[in-house]
Amino acid sequence: MPLHCDARAFSKGIDLHSRIEGEWEDAVEAYYRTDKPNERFPYDPDGYPLKNSRKEQAYQSSVLAKASAALDQRQFDVSWGRDNKNVWDFMSAICQYSYLLSYCFIPEKYDWKDVTAADWQSLGTLRFEDFSVAVLADAIDSVARVWLRVWRRYMKWEKEQDA
Repeated sequence: MPLHCDARAFSKGIDLHSRIEGEWEDAVEAYYRTDKPNERFPYDPDGYPLKNSRKEQAYQSSVLAKASAALDQRQFDVSWGRDNKNVWDFMSAICQYSYLLSYCFIPEKYDWKDVTAADWQSLGTLRFEDFSVAVLADAIDSVARVWLRVWRRYMKWEKEQDA
């Protein structure tokens, strides 16, 4: 969530922070089946969360489908980037990128006092839909890299324990 990396207090006023996260949560709940009592997703045999089949056609034009398509076009790279040598550097770079995304979405001249319920989706160079696709795709990619790194280190550690 880029607003986590932005010092402006967007949880005040119209509570833009919660509004944005609410939009994303609503999309997930609309297009995927959820097991609310257990706070999880049911999965298909291949390990993918089950979609809400009644909304499949609407899903195709959703930000979630667009984020998925953006990820499908990326070549997955195990590395942290050219100059990042560890998780700390990688996460620092992600936070810097998120900070910049926040300012592309809500330009520097705005703060919580003058962002309104009517204009919050279109103040900067990124409209909300494009902002959402970038944020969601990058979040999934970043979490996948960190999990893969941790898993690979665990596997190495487990082999050492068995030896």
